[in-house]
Amino acid sequence: MNLQNILQDALLNDIKRTLNVISLQYKKGENIYCLHCQCLVRFLYKESLVASSYDIYYQASEEDDDTWDWSESPGESLFDRQIEQVVKPLLPQRVIQVKSSRSNDIKIVLENDLCLEITVISVSGNEEWRLFKQGDYENNTYIVYGNDVERIGFKEFQRKTCSD
Repeated sequence: MNLQNILQDALLNDIKRTLNVISLQYKKGENIYCLHCQCLVRFLYKESLVASSYDIYYQASEEDDDTWDWSESPGESLFDRQIEQVVKPLLPQRVIQVKSSRSNDIKIVLENDLCLEITVISVSGNEEWRLFKQGDYENNTYIVYGNDVERIGFKEFQRKTCSD
């Protein structure tokens, strides 16, 4: 099985955040797949940017609070607010197209003009994103480390480039 087959027609049904890890949960049949991202994640709705993982580090409120700490204040970042108020009300959404680039970026097009872009931001060898089957990550995991990829139980991703 390859990544495109897993994501195609799956339902994006939940989005969560722990520290700087964005967790996207997809349901396909009886299986749940999780896409964990530590790189740039952008949500576009009708071609307008509505949420970005970069905004995790910014407080949602207009108050100037020097004591605010993004890592100790779940739900209080600009990203959290945008996900709760703009993106989650649109869920669940079916994946209608998956594209990737040679640099392991992914563009996931969902129903109703919602689009998700995952962009690898480093060649350092640190983990950027991973996709795994919930409850069976030892046998079904795809991990991207900058330009390197580790596949456990997955075939090569059949690339439809972002320029297609």
